[in-house]
Amino acid sequence: MGDKGHESKNKEVFAEDLTDQPGMGGIGTPRHKALSEDVEQDQRAPVALVVCGILHDEVTAVLRQEGLTSPVFYLAPAPCINYANMERQLTLLLSRAAKVARRTVVLIGLCHPNLEEILARYNAERVPINDCFDALLGKERRRLEREANTFFTTPTWLRHWRRALQQGMGWNADDARQNFGRNQRILLLDAGVTPVTDEEILAFFDYTEVPVEPLEIDLSNLARLLRSHLDIDHQ
Repeated sequence: MGDKGHESKNKEVFAEDLTDQPGMGGIGTPRHKALSEDVEQDQRAPVALVVCGILHDEVTAVLRQEGLTSPVFYLAPAPCINYANMERQLTLLLSRAAKVARRTVVLIGLCHPNLEEILARYNAERVPINDCFDALLGKERRRLEREANTFFTTPTWLRHWRRALQQGMGWNADDARQNFGRNQRILLLDAGVTPVTDEEILAFFDYTEVPVEPLEIDLSNLARLLRSHLDIDHQ
């Protein structure tokens, strides 16, 4: 599934690059620490982007496609499993983004009860999505959910479910099967930018006992959102 893609030309920072807090790990790609330094006010970029780590590969692909070279800051994948850790990560990245860009756009769902309050401290604007899968699917999500009770995932999340569910939530297989039991399927949203092995799919199926079905998608909805909120045409 997917191809290997290309290394992003955007400057990237992950939460783990900027903190030693446990549970705040990034997603295991090469780290770029240049953006942890302050930038003179008149040298700041027009806009920075703060993104949930589960969308890393898809956002990277769209930014490359659109030719956007803004600074990008990534939360760890599935940060919402621990609200305190999520707030620490988000606050840290928003602070860094404000130092290197004049505007900050945030691409995360409604994953924290105090999210709007946190964003307001840094005058950051959030793309209006309920969760990351809205960003990928748009209106198509409703049709898919009418077909069957569905849990959505991405290749990046699939690579980190053990950290999120076993380590973060403390779920054993029985816990997972109980919590996933209402779902008739797990849809793996495949935009063709990240390979996923059969072994990775089977491991998650064994854990949940819910069929994992790859679904090919395009990135048109994500591209539309980023063009709109990053004002790509005006940079």
